Amino acid sequence: MLDEYKYPFIKTPENELAYVYGPSAKLSDVISTDSDLLDQAKARISETLKVGKAKPYINLKKPVLLFYTALLTLAALNDEDTTLKYIKAEVDMFHKLMEKENEDDLIQLAKILGLKVNKCDKISFTQTKTIIYLELCSDLIDYIKMSKGTEAKLSRQILIDGKVFFNKRSLSIILKRRLQTKFKEMIKPLKISLPKTLEDMIKEGKARRDPPCIANIKGKGKLSEEEERVLNVYLTNVGETTNGENVIIIRAV
Repeated sequence: MLDEYKYPFIKTPENELAYVYGPSAKLSDVISTDSDLLDQAKARISETLKVGKAKPYINLKKPVLLFYTALLTLAALNDEDTTLKYIKAEVDMFHKLMEKENEDDLIQLAKILGLKVNKCDKISFTQTKTIIYLELCSDLIDYIKMSKGTEAKLSRQILIDGKVFFNKRSLSIILKRRLQTKFKEMIKPLKISLPKTLEDMIKEGKARRDPPCIANIKGKGKLSEEEERVLNVYLTNVGETTNGENVIIIRAV
């Protein structure tokens, strides 16, 4: 039996919101009033990008809502590099968990993700003096589609009467690729009216990503006239202001 707090993507945000807050709750409203949830999402994204690994959700607070809040945050930030790095870390984490699941749970997960995987009558064959048994199977066309671009190539599987037989490892590899695609698709449609807290976070995040030349100027204690001019123009263009006025940098003396 799959645990929705272990794999939060198997539960829709609507169902979790209805369970926790009631049927009329919306994720944007929850984020607006629950600063802790947004802080968790921000911290998760930051830590994941820093270490290159994502922590499992199973012991985290409100894991399903945290998962979707992080995706909403990434959609709002609209930074492809950040999104791809975060998705990779999330998928790698889920893949490690999937490798430990039994075949029945992996079949259930495959069906949730829209893949056609079943159990057929068991077959056996001998490989290096070891008898191998296989039950996982898919129709030939379905397998070609879902294994495309993965290490679970058709040439490595067994084909009998139009059915492709494969092991649990191959299925976990296919599921990993499907998750990568699914998470990217989930981020794209998240175009909603953003709560002020999220808007503030986006502005803060973008302000930290100055071009290298600007970051270099900002790090100096004393600016030349040319550096002062370049920095003033840049800050005006990106909308950094103080008390409603454009920021003016005064050279150190």
